[in-house]
Amino acid sequence: MSCEKTTQVVNESDSEPEKEKINFLLAGGSVIALLSIVIYAAIDPALMNAHMGSVKMFIARYFGWWYIGLDAVFCLPIFIIPFTKYGSLKLGKPDDKPEYSIFSWMTMLICCSFAVSVVVWAVAEPVYHWMQPPLGAEAGTMDALRQSFQITIMHTGLGGFGIFAVAGACIGLPAFRCGLPINYSTAFYGLMGDKAYSKVPSTIFELIAMVVNFLGISTSIGLGLISLRFGINYLFGIHLDTTRMIFVTCLIGLGFCWSVWRGLDSGIKTLSHVNAYIAIAVFCYVLFLGPTRHILDWMIQIPGEYFGNLIYLSLYTDATEQAFDGQWMGWWKVFYWGWWFSFVPFVGGFLARISKGRSLREMLLVCTFVPVFTCIVWYTTFGVSAVYTEMAGNVSLWAEIQKDIGAGFYVMVSQWPLGYLFSIVTMFMLFVFMITSADSAAFFCSMQLTNGSAEPCRLVRMIAGFSIVILAVTLILVGGLKACQTAAVVGGLPISFLMALMLISFWKYLHEEGERLGFKKYF
Repeated sequence: MSCEKTTQVVNESDSEPEKEKINFLLAGGSVIALLSIVIYAAIDPALMNAHMGSVKMFIARYFGWWYIGLDAVFCLPIFIIPFTKYGSLKLGKPDDKPEYSIFSWMTMLICCSFAVSVVVWAVAEPVYHWMQPPLGAEAGTMDALRQSFQITIMHTGLGGFGIFAVAGACIGLPAFRCGLPINYSTAFYGLMGDKAYSKVPSTIFELIAMVVNFLGISTSIGLGLISLRFGINYLFGIHLDTTRMIFVTCLIGLGFCWSVWRGLDSGIKTLSHVNAYIAIAVFCYVLFLGPTRHILDWMIQIPGEYFGNLIYLSLYTDATEQAFDGQWMGWWKVFYWGWWFSFVPFVGGFLARISKGRSLREMLLVCTFVPVFTCIVWYTTFGVSAVYTEMAGNVSLWAEIQKDIGAGFYVMVSQWPLGYLFSIVTMFMLFVFMITSADSAAFFCSMQLTNGSAEPCRLVRMIAGFSIVILAVTLILVGGLKACQTAAVVGGLPISFLMALMLISFWKYLHEEGERLGFKKYF
C-alpha cells in the first residue's frame, strides 16, 4: 500500500483542513456509553457493583490466560526490532528533530501512565505479597519478601511499559512517516490500508478505544481519590463524604482546566517537570529517613531476581490454582494486565504524539527500560521502607493497609521526622499526577474526537477531561477499590483483541516499509 495514496484519501475526506472538525458520531457514541454507566450507577449502585464483580470473575477465570499470553507476545518487538535495520526508522521525515528533551519526554510518559501507583501501590503492594505470598513462601519471611518484590516489579515493569512503547510505535510510525492522523485507527493502517479510515471500522476502533480509555484512566483517578480521602482524613481529621468527595474532584477539575488552557507544552509538560522534582525530593526523603542500607542492598538484588525470573513471572498463570484457591490471579495479575491494556490506546496515542523525530529503536528501548528501572528504584525504596517499618513494630502498617489501601505512605512516615510535612507534599504530588493523567487522557480522547488533530481545541479537551473525572467519582461511590479494579479488568478485554490486530498490522507495515526502502536483510 502507498503512504501517498492514504495521505491523499485522508486529506480529501476533509474539505476544510484548516478547520478542526469534530467526529460527532464518535462523540455521540462515547456520551451514550458514559451516560449509561453513570445512570446505571445512580439507579442501583449495589446491583451494578454485583454485576461488575461477576463479569470480572468471569474474565479472570476464562480469559486470564489470554491476558497473560497476549502481554508477553505484544512485548516481543522490544527484544527484536531495535537490533535490526528497522530500528533506525524514524517517526517522521529524515530531517525531523525531537520536539522534547529526553527528560521532558520521560516525565510526560511517566506522569500520564503510572502516576497514581507511585503513592498507592508502592507501599501497599510489597507489604501485601509479603504478608499474603501467592507462590508458596511462608508469610512474613525473607523468602516471602523476595517473592513479593519480584511480583510487584512484574506488575509494574516490562509487561506494562513494554506494551505502551509498542503501542506508541504502532500509531506513531505510520502516522508520522505517511502523514496520517494521530488516532487509534492509524494503528491498523498496515493491515487495512485506506479502509482503516472508512466510517464504520474507524468509528468502531475509536469508540472502543474511547470507552476503554475512560474506564482505565478513571480507575487511576479513582485509586488516587481513595488515597487522597485517607490522607485528608488522617492529616486534617476531615472525613470525605459524598459531597466533599465531589468538592475535591472539582478542585482536580480546576487544576485540569488550568493545564488544558496552558496547552501541551505549558500545561502537561510544566506540571510533569514540577512533579518530577517533587517526586525526587520525596524519594530522597524516604531513602535517607528509611532503612537506607537495606534499601541499597535490595536495590541491587531485586533487578537480578526480577530479570532472572522474567519469563517464569511473565507467563505465570497459577494453572494449579494454588494461590488463594485460584482467586489471586483475578485480584492482582489479571487486574494489572487489564489496567495496562485499558491504557494502551491512550498512552500509545499520547506517546506517539510526543515522540515525533525519534527513531524506532530509541522509542522502544528508552520508553520501556527508563520507566522500568525508575519503577524498580522507586518501588524498592518505598517497599523496603514499608516492610522494615512493619518489622520494627512502631506502627501497625499492615493492619492499616488492610483497612484502607490508601493508608500506606501516610502511616509509614507518621513516626519519621518531618513526616507530616512530607505527607502534605506527597498529597500535592498525587494531586498533580491526577491532573496530568486526566489531561493527557483527555488529550488522546480529543485527538480521536477531532479526527486525529495533533492540537485539539481546549473546549473538547475540557469536556473529555471532566467526563473522565465524573466516571472516576461514579466508580468510587459505587464500590470503591473493587469497582475500580473491575472497571480495569473489564475494559481490558475488548481492547485486548484489537491489540492482537495492532501487532499483526505493525509487522505487516514494517515488512512493506522495508521493501520500499530496499531492506534485503533484517540486520
